[in-house]
Amino acid sequence: MIETLAEDARGLRVVARLTHPTAAGLVARGALTGLSFGYRVTAARGSHPRELLGLDLAEVSLVAVPMQPLARVIGVDSTKE
Repeated sequence: MIETLAEDARGLRVVARLTHPTAAGLVARGALTGLSFGYRVTAARGSHPRELLGLDLAEVSLVAVPMQPLARVIGVDSTKE
């Protein structure tokens, strides 16, 4: 479940809570370390590289190998409520 979603100095920052025990275990063990974003571009500038000015975010998924190398899980808090 996504708790916060915002743009910061590094890019899109996603803070999420994993409620599925298998997915949480895979992240904790380092098997799922990447993020995949599904989106539709609504505004852009340039072509190579293209600067995204607006988009509609459709989904965020945990993956083993992200298309964008920097789209990574950068922290895990394993404390329980």
